[in-house]
Amino acid sequence: MKILFRSIITLLFGAAVLGCAQEEKYSANENEKEYLEAWLKTNYPGAVQAGNGIYILEDVTGNGAAYAGEEYVHVDYDATSLDGTISSSTDLETNKRIGKYTVGNYYGPKVWQIDKNTIPVGVEDMLQGMRIGGTRTALIPGWLTTYDRYKKSSDYINKVTSGTTAIYKVTLRNAFANSDKWELDSLNAYAKRNFSLNPSDTVRTGFFYIQTEKPSKDKEFPNDTTIYINYIGRLLDGTVFDTSIADTAKFYGIYKETGSYGPVKISWADDVLDIKMTVSSGSSSSSSTPVTGFQYTLWEMGPHEKGTGLFYSPLGYTISGSGNSIPSYSPLRFDIEVVDN
Repeated sequence: MKILFRSIITLLFGAAVLGCAQEEKYSANENEKEYLEAWLKTNYPGAVQAGNGIYILEDVTGNGAAYAGEEYVHVDYDATSLDGTISSSTDLETNKRIGKYTVGNYYGPKVWQIDKNTIPVGVEDMLQGMRIGGTRTALIPGWLTTYDRYKKSSDYINKVTSGTTAIYKVTLRNAFANSDKWELDSLNAYAKRNFSLNPSDTVRTGFFYIQTEKPSKDKEFPNDTTIYINYIGRLLDGTVFDTSIADTAKFYGIYKETGSYGPVKISWADDVLDIKMTVSSGSSSSSSTPVTGFQYTLWEMGPHEKGTGLFYSPLGYTISGSGNSIPSYSPLRFDIEVVDN
């Protein structure tokens, strides 16, 4: 009798442990899945499941070409929680409205590289079937916000143990296979529109120089010379992200009380890529190497000359961008004047 009783207890205990193990492994996503299905039934009864398990809530078809798996897309987007809280957005006015606007930050469309290390699987699922110019809103369950890829859709809900469910609204502006070509096309169009230049007018691949005021002397700077410049840096959409001129910074709303304004010291060299810039911060200063396109612009200039350099991101900040002010894959414009200290 004691043996039978012990066997029953052991069996019940083992079943309990097994049940806990199964609950530990699956309950989080299974419970969330049940909740999402109830939420969708109430709020979006017509939602369509797609991809690995996202739900398309609204879909406005674009008039452009269909997305065909290109490596890069140019998009606007909002990410919102189920209670309507916006966690991130590319829209300027939206960021101002929700109190997330920061002076000097970039707000506008961004380039996404479609790669497992840079885009969640659920967002990649959203793009399938979209056309250029279209806008799609989809609910992405937490287990599909992962960057990991699995062979079966069921693996996501069974294996992914973290992630927050969100509603994404994505507008597909463009899709392209080669980021350099896309940037060069944008740069050439800008140069044509603003300076009546053609691609054949480039000084180097991806680099234009426009002289806007002739130098006071027709001579080159000797090696080891110190010169001084003022500059304004812009994105091609006109957004000013940096300047050495205080009044310009105030005009464009990027002035910082702790910033250092005034002519910037440039250490000349006998090789364009050895040109250095001295950056001041408070009472200290340090020497740094400007981006290559900035160096190329200086290299074209003489005493008291004014000029504009236009260049694509391989000569700028490439895939990384610069902080929150320059997004990845951004062609840039720098207006520079050589001045007296």
